[in-house]
Amino acid sequence: MSKWDLNDDLIMNPSPRIPICLCIDLSRSMLHFNRIGLIKDGIISLYEELKKDFQISNSAEVAIVTFNNEAELLENFETVSEKKIPNFTVSGNTALGKGVNLSINVLEERKKLYKENGVEYYQPWLIIFTDGASYGESRTILQQAQNKCFGLEYSKKLVVLPISVGSQAKKEELQKFTSKKNAVIEVEGAQFEKFFKFISQSVYEIVQSSGKAEIDFDLNSTLDWGEL
Repeated sequence: MSKWDLNDDLIMNPSPRIPICLCIDLSRSMLHFNRIGLIKDGIISLYEELKKDFQISNSAEVAIVTFNNEAELLENFETVSEKKIPNFTVSGNTALGKGVNLSINVLEERKKLYKENGVEYYQPWLIIFTDGASYGESRTILQQAQNKCFGLEYSKKLVVLPISVGSQAKKEELQKFTSKKNAVIEVEGAQFEKFFKFISQSVYEIVQSSGKAEIDFDLNSTLDWGEL
């Protein structure tokens, strides 16, 4: 979608937006235990749930950034009413810092477009999925991404959800993307479906409350994965 199309969409549909960027690891190891397949299924179910409500489907916008050797904007922001099933190709290393830096840039550009078009928006979300550690990029790039992310979240300009896909992700690396303690959420297997259900429920609450809902994102201590 071109920048002109993005502006046109904001003019035709002036609903307040909640921008969500999914930053997804596409390194080789994401084939293990069908992890990338489960994330894809979770995204499909997220779209289906959000499309059920007209207001939500015209307010929730999703972009997908992927990373392996490099980072790529796989899908730019669109309301979920327009989203299609994503296709993922897995290969290479884990340029986590590059993925997060691109995600932040994409979110900042989207906020700029909202402001230019007079469209209100709720606090943006960044959800980071990885099953390993940064590999194939400089530590400087990773640290730059961690510092940016930390600062935006600390100043309440961004919601950050760092997801450890399985138990092998380097959690101390993920933790540095957020100012909240014990914020890394470990998700594996059937938990992906429950995690994306939680995301859809949270988006619904935020939009229905005009951004006033207080969402507890500390899933590790407040949610029973078996009952979600």
